Amino acid sequence: MALKNFNDTVNLNNAAEELNVPKRRLYDITNVLEGINLVEKIGKNSIRWKTNDGDASVLDALKKDCRDLQAEEIELDAVLLDLTSAVKLLKEDPTCNPYAYLRLRDLRSLDTLKEQTLIAVKSLPDTQCSIELADLSSTGRFQLKISTDNCSALKTYLCSSEANIHSNVEDVLSASK
Repeated sequence: MALKNFNDTVNLNNAAEELNVPKRRLYDITNVLEGINLVEKIGKNSIRWKTNDGDASVLDALKKDCRDLQAEEIELDAVLLDLTSAVKLLKEDPTCNPYAYLRLRDLRSLDTLKEQTLIAVKSLPDTQCSIELADLSSTGRFQLKISTDNCSALKTYLCSSEANIHSNVEDVLSASK
């Protein structure tokens, strides 16, 4: 379509035919665009984008930002793939098993987890877990469902944000009854 170039004018009759849409709909759209100062009418049936010199530099900056973000996304995808492969190799290496654990203080040392209540889940080796979160807005409360591929038991711990201690979730639930 001709409006890809900001300097082009477009005949609305030709555009309606090319797009196979009713002229009235196209005129409705152009009236809205004209109302918000994005296009201007040139003659009876033609329009063009309204531009000023600042728009071009802003557009160029946004295009550059978009290219930079796409490059960063490609880099992050590569890092994620590398990390996923590394974790897979670590999980398959039996010499790493004695070191496959996390301490609560390790998690608390991460800035994003310092003031958060955490739920830790412990499962048998080689157990695959799936986690479902209920929509808080529809239920009005926090609901978490964890299931395993082999129906094995899970041990869950509630780690309060106030201290570096944890409670067995079963103990917390039975105490609240």
